[in-house]
Amino acid sequence: MRFRVETRGFILPGDGSEPDPQTLDALTDLVQDQLMKLDGAIDPDLTASLKSGELTLRACVEAGGHEEALKLAESIFRAALHAAEIGTPEWEPPTKAEYRVEEVDWHVSKIDDLIDA
Repeated sequence: MRFRVETRGFILPGDGSEPDPQTLDALTDLVQDQLMKLDGAIDPDLTASLKSGELTLRACVEAGGHEEALKLAESIFRAALHAAEIGTPEWEPPTKAEYRVEEVDWHVSKIDDLIDA
């Protein structure tokens, strides 16, 4: 089954200062690049507030159920952050309250079938 998983968090400077929009923009680009490279992440995406540092990560994953999808997506999201050299020292194991997990069912048609219709 395919699941779409979404979570939100913040990218904040370790010294407690306000996030710099240019730095956040560069970091979110790195995270997106890493998400695109990771196996298991289907159609990954992220959005970010360059003012507050809030980050929303999304990806579809193939899994046997909601719990497996949650764990797989968490590992993908965290790996992307680490690959972009963003530490996650206070990362907590995921809970359903912090993630949105939904089963998706996509109908895929060949482009030729759509043209002939």
